[in-house]
Amino acid sequence: MTSIERFIVNLTRAKTDEQRCDAACQLKNYITGDLQDEGAEKYNKFIDELNHKIVDLSNSGDANDKKAAVLTIVALIEADSKSFSQPQRYNTSLSKINSSSNDDATLRLSTWAIGRLARAEGNLYDRFIEPVMDRAFEILDEKTKSHRENNASSKMAAILTIREMAINAPTYFFHKLEDFRRLIVKVLEDGKREIRFAAVAALRASLTIVAQRETNPNSGHTGGSHGHNETIAKDYYKGLLEAAMVMLTKDQEVRGGIMIIIEMLRTATSRNELLVYEENCIGGSENFSMLKMIGLSSLDRENACLIHNADPADITLIQDKPKNVFGEEGHHFSQQCKKLLEAKDSNGMTNYVMIGHAIEGVRKKNYKSPGIQFLLTEVLPRLAAFDSVIFQEYFLSETFTYLTSQAKSYKTPGPASPTAFLAIGQIAFSMQDGIICYMDNIFTVIKPYIPNPKELSK
Repeated sequence: MTSIERFIVNLTRAKTDEQRCDAACQLKNYITGDLQDEGAEKYNKFIDELNHKIVDLSNSGDANDKKAAVLTIVALIEADSKSFSQPQRYNTSLSKINSSSNDDATLRLSTWAIGRLARAEGNLYDRFIEPVMDRAFEILDEKTKSHRENNASSKMAAILTIREMAINAPTYFFHKLEDFRRLIVKVLEDGKREIRFAAVAALRASLTIVAQRETNPNSGHTGGSHGHNETIAKDYYKGLLEAAMVMLTKDQEVRGGIMIIIEMLRTATSRNELLVYEENCIGGSENFSMLKMIGLSSLDRENACLIHNADPADITLIQDKPKNVFGEEGHHFSQQCKKLLEAKDSNGMTNYVMIGHAIEGVRKKNYKSPGIQFLLTEVLPRLAAFDSVIFQEYFLSETFTYLTSQAKSYKTPGPASPTAFLAIGQIAFSMQDGIICYMDNIFTVIKPYIPNPKELSK
């Protein structure tokens, strides 16, 4: 068995992510170590044979073979091999995997690799980044033939790719914001839950990029002035808010509207307003075995979550570090987004209050969809955290009545449906003394779910 065959067997036959990543690390270390000592001829021969193996694995119908192909490409990226004179070769293989995979885990892994490839390529937009972004936008655009011809897997791959481009090629992405905004509002209302979650992650990445450039005009070397970046930021936030407010009035688009509002509130709320507190890791480390790939790259937590198909809300729930009331270790705060929500119309009503009334309108429609009810328990604490004084004046009483009724409706105590309880706690955290008059009712609601100390001691 040749050295290449041994590496490929280890990658394809691995039964766990940890084993697969260990095999990829071994390949990368071999390329950067022993293979370097073999001389140029043997080095080039090894890389050429490895490239042929990548093509074969990419064309395989087996998901493990496709994952092996992706990790082989990542090993080559991280090894900074001479083969990177032709990055399109790897993009072709990754695109092949994306178009032929129905497995979300494989799609997430392959699009993450595309992001790594974009980062390795640096500023060579015309050769790689621009075509990849344009193709992803084309798939998501309802007006194009590509959109009509592609299935849900292609759509999922496209939105994941866009997010990776945002993270790894932010300068180019920043100039595509309007195209992204126009498309993302549609994807957020997709029928597949996984696609909606991927769209939220992409939206969050876009808001992070805008906030970074708003406060640091040199971030990503966009070439624009601070004022120019602020103008782009204002237009982007305004466009998102206008789209969300319209979506909240349409039954088929309510979910997408709430998701946008949640992310905008998150961006517009400073860390101080979120009342930082200490909290241990939630969710456990078993979901993050891909962090083993730290040997290959500086894999960030968000990508680890994506590879493991975690919800966007779980992205930062690792390590024992200071977190806010929403379990987040911090985020990029946008002063421009905050100003937009605080801006008043001709009647003196702020956008924030109008958002609150729109959310109340959604709540009063009594949607039966569990997804909408879940999103309501997510957005209401965000409203409270943004401005606790106005929230108490306009929305606290009815919000508390709604959340306690939701909490009482749970027929089986336990962790299966904790969102209403969690929302009550988060709002209490934001309101501080303003919640005191509701404490008796809160204890009445949670008492049936508190374990008996005698049962815990058994």
